[in-house]
Amino acid sequence: MLEQARVYARHLGHQGAMFPWRTINGDEASAYYAAGTAAYHINADIMYALRKYVQATGDEQFLQDCGAEMLVETARLWLDLGFYSDRKGENSASMASPGPMNTRPW
Repeated sequence: MLEQARVYARHLGHQGAMFPWRTINGDEASAYYAAGTAAYHINADIMYALRKYVQATGDEQFLQDCGAEMLVETARLWLDLGFYSDRKGENSASMASPGPMNTRPW
């Protein structure tokens, strides 16, 4: 379902691949659009599952044939979502805004 994940990422304006939250055939099948399009953590879940599968089965061939490409494509998505912050090294208290809402750009 990697190709559908690539198409889904492009649909959302991203590079790489974004795996759907709910699917039957590789396309997002969530009835609630906002939840489906916010489910970026699914990529991390799938890569974690890939790692656990290879560890449990020793199926290095699957990792070579499919898994490595999946990992690269999900990494491209994370790279596309990320940004550089000049605030590195500041403590978290100095980055919080006053009041109940935090206005960090991320």
